Formats: sequence, C-alpha cells, structure tokens
Amino acid sequence: ALRGCSAVQRVIATVCESASSAGRAGVDALQAETVALFAQQDAPEESPFTHGVAFDCLAATGPIGVGDQSASEAATLRDFARLAPGVRAAVSALRVPTFAGLGAQVALELETLLPIDAIEKLLEEAPGTRMFGAPAGPSMRDAAGESDVLVGRLRPDPTRVNGVLLWLALDPVRIAAQAAV
Repeated sequence: ALRGCSAVQRVIATVCESASSAGRAGVDALQAETVALFAQQDAPEESPFTHGVAFDCLAATGPIGVGDQSASEAATLRDFARLAPGVRAAVSALRVPTFAGLGAQVALELETLLPIDAIEKLLEEAPGTRMFGAPAGPSMRDAAGESDVLVGRLRPDPTRVNGVLLWLALDPVRIAAQAAV
C-alpha cells in the first residue's frame, strides 16, 4: 500500500502466533494445560510445543534452526522477500497463550516521511486491510472470523526520522481458507 508514496527501507516485526498455528493439537494442548493449571495438576506431557504455553509467552514458535531462526521466522522472511524484494527485514515469532489469531507489532522505516493520516488512508484503501478505530488497536480475538487484516496503533516511531509503528491482527486460518476458495 505504501509502495507508490514512499519506499519501505526496513521492517522489524514481532509476530505473536496463537496455539492454533500448531493445528488442532496446539489448541488441544493449550486447553489441557489451562485446565490442569486451574486444577493444580501436572500438564499433560503430550504437546506440539517445546514448553508449556498456557499463561506464558515463548520466545520462539519452535526449535531454532539455521541462522538462529525458527521455521516460522524463516518462512515469514521468505514470504516477505518475495513480496518486497530488497527490503531489509527482521522477524521474531513468539508463541502466545491465545487459541486463535495472529498479531504483529511492525516497525517500518520509510524512504521519506509520510504523515500518519496519509498512511492511514493508504492502508484503509488497500484491499484486504481495514483500519480498526479503537485507540488501543485490535486484539487477536477481534480478528477471529475476519477476512481482512485489522490495522491499529498507527503512530510515529520516535526512534526513526521516517519511522512508523503499527499493530496488525488477523485470522490466518480464515484468510487462507478464503484464498483457497
């Protein structure tokens, strides 16, 4: 959406992946861990996660591989390079204790400074995105069942002259199903 107005020079993103990104087994594991913790019992040993995820946040979505990246981080960077060749990007993917959805805190560094209201207008007009009106931004739960990527917390980055910060919330299962149809 920003390509025609100001080239993106750099992207830094922290992606928050829910239990459902590990499939039905991930949802079942989060549910079983949550029930066990409330019942003051040991969590079931069978889990698709390397560590318990209920009421916790894991610094990686799975084992760390080549280039000190998880498979999710490597895949996200490959997809990003395909969509925006030549743009420098860094991604950290976290596992968070939510059942569905995906959230991402994104820091963009643009070639030239654009006013926030101009960026908001571009994002609102871009297909597949919708600005979320609440100042706190959309939650991952707000995005459940939505076909659009919800955008919020759009604001200047105080650490970069041409920097912009924003939060994205989406339902990757819904978006993938819609694309498949």
